[in-house]
Amino acid sequence: MSKPPPFSPNSDTPLDPRTEQALEKLVHLHSGAETEADWTNYEDWKAASAENRHAADRAETLWQKLGPALAPRRRAKPKSIPIILVLVLAGLAAMLVASGWFGPPRYLFADQTTAVGEHKHIMLADGSKVEIDSDTAFDIDVSHSKRELTLYTGQIFVTVTPDKTRPFMVKAGNGVARALGTAFGVRQDQDGTHVVVTESTVRVSGTASGRTVDVHAGQQVEYSPQRGLSEPKRADLRVLTAWRSGQMIFEGRPLGDVVAEMGRYRWGAIVFSDASLKQLLVTGIFDTADTDGLLNAIATVLPVKIHRVPGVALIQRDAARAVAR
Repeated sequence: MSKPPPFSPNSDTPLDPRTEQALEKLVHLHSGAETEADWTNYEDWKAASAENRHAADRAETLWQKLGPALAPRRRAKPKSIPIILVLVLAGLAAMLVASGWFGPPRYLFADQTTAVGEHKHIMLADGSKVEIDSDTAFDIDVSHSKRELTLYTGQIFVTVTPDKTRPFMVKAGNGVARALGTAFGVRQDQDGTHVVVTESTVRVSGTASGRTVDVHAGQQVEYSPQRGLSEPKRADLRVLTAWRSGQMIFEGRPLGDVVAEMGRYRWGAIVFSDASLKQLLVTGIFDTADTDGLLNAIATVLPVKIHRVPGVALIQRDAARAVAR
């Protein structure tokens, strides 16, 4: 496996899940509650694979820019700093990354963008309607000869005006969704691209493989460079389109997934002190405009406690309550 490019604080590349995992470890190692065994475990985790080592290098580079330098080896272990300062630094890191302080994101100058928590509708020149979710960016190219959107990040829902002479296309990731007259949603994030169809049929093609599948109303497909293009499968439209009504619906979803989804609507970072907490299951219907309410609900029904400062929330195990099985 080839070595990834070195992390630079001037890069516009978003933090990958492995790097976020390394940052969570650093939060604990500077919390004042860390032990020698924790430092040993961190060094062992770094040595377990080249991917872990590269992620740790990226996380430590970011940490050094925001707080006391992190020594590269355990025997040079730095002094602990108060947990409240750790939270402030982690929040500052999230703010700087989100604001583009480390370099403007590639989609900064997209034709259409929404801020975190923003939800809006637009009408295109051909009469098609686009509903835009929070933290979304895309380009528009509608002319007398073509109708094309390029989605960089976030999610949209398109109600297409029929026009057999100009197929409507949405490019996202390494694929294209094409329709003549239909209604469908496209989501683009770090895990890949997700297409869900509510009316008629959408033809989805993988640009690398050349493979094509037809996705009918009530179905969904996913694709990414790593996994390729999936077969169409039944979609839970109530859950997948809940954002259009300002809701998030979770039915037995792992807390890690819930927090990732919440992050689309909440400004700042949410950090776990214990990665195993991500496996706790969450069920409920929540308001995308009230992520504090969701955090409060999580702390009420799950054996966790949540510490909050501006820009960051830390989810910790609540030792006073047993973990639900």
